[in-house]
Amino acid sequence: MSNSSKLSSRFADEEVYEEVPESREEVSPAVEDDIPDVILKDKLLEKVEGIPIWFDYSEQKQKELISSFVENNAKDFPDKSELVEKLFKTVSGFGLIQNLIENDDVQKIYLNGTKTIYVQKGSEVVTSGIKPNEKEFVFIKNALSQKSKGFSVNVIDENCIVIEKIKHYNIETLINENFITSEQFDFLVKTVKDGKNIVISGGISSGKTKLTDCLVNCADERCVLIEDKSQIESDFDGLVKLSADRNGLEDTITSAVRLSPKFIFADLNLPCFCERKGVLFTLRSYSLENTINRLCGYYCEKYSLKSARAEILDIIDYVVFIKDNRVTIAQLSPAKTSTAQVKILSDYQ
Repeated sequence: MSNSSKLSSRFADEEVYEEVPESREEVSPAVEDDIPDVILKDKLLEKVEGIPIWFDYSEQKQKELISSFVENNAKDFPDKSELVEKLFKTVSGFGLIQNLIENDDVQKIYLNGTKTIYVQKGSEVVTSGIKPNEKEFVFIKNALSQKSKGFSVNVIDENCIVIEKIKHYNIETLINENFITSEQFDFLVKTVKDGKNIVISGGISSGKTKLTDCLVNCADERCVLIEDKSQIESDFDGLVKLSADRNGLEDTITSAVRLSPKFIFADLNLPCFCERKGVLFTLRSYSLENTINRLCGYYCEKYSLKSARAEILDIIDYVVFIKDNRVTIAQLSPAKTSTAQVKILSDYQ
């Protein structure tokens, strides 16, 4: 028997098509609208789970196997071609969340096992109205493990998964969205090329990564980019990309310095000092003063608070703080006292 025949035989079982009461509690209304028969759908998901190379098949091959499944399991269904198309939607792409993946308004998708799926739209996290059953959730996890181009997947535990879409930003878009002025951006590009040390700080989803992405894209010399998860799409011949986690950050920074780049970009939301000029890193913070205090905290293990503050003011040239879709650029000046010498250069209202 050929491999194709063996595979098709997996879809040839006893007939399972039967009417299912619309009051099944474990199926969300959105799912019931798409799939007329829950038992049939779950049986197909179970079949697909047993085929490790399912995601490698072409759309035509998948539909052929589904058609064979329908012929053997739903002989009395009135419109088999329509059923094949509806079943195909549940076992192609990312299954139940495919529409969320394709929705440009959705930035993040929060999976929590068989509980309701939440999404982030803009700055708000709202319910999607979709609640997978166990087989649907397993299919989504398998699909995410096979392909994740265009987004990053953060697996917190076996049930809790965060999908974050990777969007490549260009400076024209940021200017048009009133995120930053052209004068501010030109100034930042110049500071990068002049080898200054820069911190981009702000809260969660404030825009640190998208601004960093645009600055990386404007770099025209050899640079190193360090990320804990791949989100920045900028790429060119002179760009070396390194991945790092919190435990191995120091070793990664050392490796980056050994590459002798013109500039180092680190999108880690952590202090990233490497005793050299030409470094830009992101830091999670909710005020300009808090940014400086967090940076000082890094040196407090070695110095007094007064000395740590002075050290920071010597090392960091500029802090770019982002809040409420507004960019503030502050220049830090060397100080001999504990008072921060901070000059606001640009505050975009």
